[in-house]
Amino acid sequence: MIEFKKVSKRFGQKQVLNELSFHVRRGEILFLLGRSGVGKSVTLRHLVGLVRPDSGEIFVDGREISGLSEEEFLDVRRKCGMVFQFPALLDSLNVYENVAFGVRALKIRPPSEEREWVLEKLRLVHLPPSVAELMPSQLSFGMQKKVSLARTLAIHPAYLLFDEPTTSLDPVATRVIHELIHSLSRQLHVTSLVISHDMDGALEYADRILVIDKGQIVAGGTPAEMRQEKHPLVRDFLGGSA
Repeated sequence: MIEFKKVSKRFGQKQVLNELSFHVRRGEILFLLGRSGVGKSVTLRHLVGLVRPDSGEIFVDGREISGLSEEEFLDVRRKCGMVFQFPALLDSLNVYENVAFGVRALKIRPPSEEREWVLEKLRLVHLPPSVAELMPSQLSFGMQKKVSLARTLAIHPAYLLFDEPTTSLDPVATRVIHELIHSLSRQLHVTSLVISHDMDGALEYADRILVIDKGQIVAGGTPAEMRQEKHPLVRDFLGGSA
């Protein structure tokens, strides 16, 4: 389980998180929604040590992580696979080498098993083996997103952390990514925390939805409960979805 307990974070004069508290249950798909600039991505970055809290506690599987050293954070980063907003593939490496990068660095599989492991991750995101030899520049943006996801799956994480995974995608590609998040979470028995502003996607694919504003959770519940939520911000997000 992931748990934030009264986590606060300030950048200069801007209070981004204000005693933020919430938890993510093992095996669930949780969408964290909010307007731009309210601290959604900052929240996610705390889990992999890219940002450290000013106060409060963060737990991953019962271990408090906010005070860990860089070396100690390696285990947490392996457990929490981050899928960034943009693919961030290494342009000088082909698809196979991009997906294998973390496998080799963390010694996930012996060399004799590497190729099958990498190709399996590509299959999981619905990419054929032939893609492995292509360079990132030869792929569409949507395909690059899939390769980025395959690269994260290759380190065999217990938690998948998605930072605005459908940014810059058309409606068809957006649905494909949401369906992948849902199917992979169920098939691989992983926990998924999805940072998003897409209430339609959250209502269809989430087990639970939280809405953040001014650094705090202002509403939360199942999709059915959120459809009935009266908070003004939630009603704005729902729009025609309710």
